[in-house]
Amino acid sequence: MEDSTITPVPSGKSFYSAASQIGSKDKSAGWYEKTFLGCPIDARKLLETYSGVPADEVDSHILTIRDKAWDIYPYPCIGQFRFLNLTLHNHPSYTAILQLLKGGEAKYLDVGFCLGQDIRKLVADGVPSQNIYGAEIESPFIDLGYELWRDKDTLQAHLMQADALTLENSLRDLQGTIDYVHLGMVLHVFDRPKQILLLENCMRFLNTDKQGAMILGEAVGDVEGLQTSAGYFMHNDLTLRQLCTEISERTGQQLECHVTLDEGMSMPDAERKCGVNRSRRLAFEIRLLRSSQGIS
Repeated sequence: MEDSTITPVPSGKSFYSAASQIGSKDKSAGWYEKTFLGCPIDARKLLETYSGVPADEVDSHILTIRDKAWDIYPYPCIGQFRFLNLTLHNHPSYTAILQLLKGGEAKYLDVGFCLGQDIRKLVADGVPSQNIYGAEIESPFIDLGYELWRDKDTLQAHLMQADALTLENSLRDLQGTIDYVHLGMVLHVFDRPKQILLLENCMRFLNTDKQGAMILGEAVGDVEGLQTSAGYFMHNDLTLRQLCTEISERTGQQLECHVTLDEGMSMPDAERKCGVNRSRRLAFEIRLLRSSQGIS
């Protein structure tokens, strides 16, 4: 049954018609930035200190990697250099998460990690890399991430090609072992039923013996919350909390969901927002409060 509180796409009109162009490698797309405006300070520091890229080579190194990534799959986040955005460390719970991970008391899984920027930030902040896991559906991104961060011979994180919409792969063995699952700019690429499937699968990864295990992440949101004509569902704070309530009722798991919707996507004009001004950054933390019998 359709949830009447969720705003549908108005008849005959698509707010996100440009989304149908995603997948084309045509560099005339509005989200392929021909001018590099510079590396974010935190990512530059990571490239210089963690990866050892000389300061005067950072920009050229990034440009080379960006165009290799564009040839693998031309996501808007690739064209707009958003693989340089370190988002995890901006979450309210990051300090507490970091302390547990640094102490070797917890495990972390990054789903859809792209080039692995948040994974490298965790390692640079002192997390033992052998306690970090990553799942990326586009396997060439894994090797390109090693090239970007120059850590093929040192990183001990368990990075695998896997689709988190199904557990019939190497992710199966992680069920019940993970304390923190990160979904960085992933949720919005699915329709609502697949978002439910993805989040329920992520809940299966969580170690239900530990209070406070959580799923956290970021996505492209919408000021009202709607499904686009291309099939994606863009949430606002209300619609994501509604989704979590539905998942809680389906699974018997008590969840605490904190959501923010703000202008933090740094997209000042409609062209960079794929032709719309409704886009916002959605950040969320979904904490497991109580386990019943687990998710079957």
